[in-house]
Amino acid sequence: MFGDIGFAELLLIGIIALIVVGPEDLPQMFRQIGRFTAKIKSMGREFSRAMEQAAAGRRRKRGRPHQRHSHHDQEEEEEQ
Repeated sequence: MFGDIGFAELLLIGIIALIVVGPEDLPQMFRQIGRFTAKIKSMGREFSRAMEQAAAGRRRKRGRPHQRHSHHDQEEEEEQ
């Protein structure tokens, strides 16, 4: 999730955040970051799902034979 960031780098970021934000506001800041991260992940999943549904719809359309006549045209052919 963090790419190439190791434990030492995360510890350093945490110490800097503690100094800059302060111990009283740090838990609230981490909660906000967590909510933001969860929302971004949810939006990513929703986007992926929509793209998969669109691709599946295109595949279904391509698999159907092209209809030459409408229902009305078929009725006229049957009457003749």
